[in-house]
Amino acid sequence: MEADALYRDFAGRAVSSGGTRLLLQAADALELVNASAQAGVPVVEVDAFLVGPGESVSPDDVGDFSATVCEGHGCWTDAESFIRDHAGRGLVFEIRLGGDPLNWA
Repeated sequence: MEADALYRDFAGRAVSSGGTRLLLQAADALELVNASAQAGVPVVEVDAFLVGPGESVSPDDVGDFSATVCEGHGCWTDAESFIRDHAGRGLVFEIRLGGDPLNWA
């Protein structure tokens, strides 16, 4: 399964943000990370956002795993830890997936 197929599978769980981002609650973000691990699709980045009044979206923190993915790692455990560390703060998450961990550039 490729990243686009995973995004389509989770599109119905998106938090409305008035934009085109696939923003997920923590539980759904963790499920996407798990699904990507099962499919062998690496997690390149996890962005945490605060959704404010009028559904405005403000960046809060970024977990950038691209360097480790380039070394051939899927970064699923790192992504899961990032989400769990930020989950209690009322944030939503955008997951950026890559291709095959050994071929991603």
